[in-house]
Amino acid sequence: MPSIVPDYAGWPQYFVLCDYGPEHGLAWSEVDPAKADRLTIVQWLVHGVFADPMTVMEVDLPAGICRDVTAEIMAEVEARLAA
Repeated sequence: MPSIVPDYAGWPQYFVLCDYGPEHGLAWSEVDPAKADRLTIVQWLVHGVFADPMTVMEVDLPAGICRDVTAEIMAEVEARLAA
């Protein structure tokens, strides 16, 4: 039986939970996993690409890891803005 885990070298992947307001609510923002590495997510947050970001999740399926990296990512965003 083939694995349901894609044979994709681009792990980890990042997901950003955004607040789209009272009409649309919360939703995970869709990003191209081939382009959305950690540095790109930080840059997009600095440039306001996401609408009211609330949580950033890091997922590495082959390693069996899924974790909230919001505090780490926001520290990187703050460091870039302070530079």
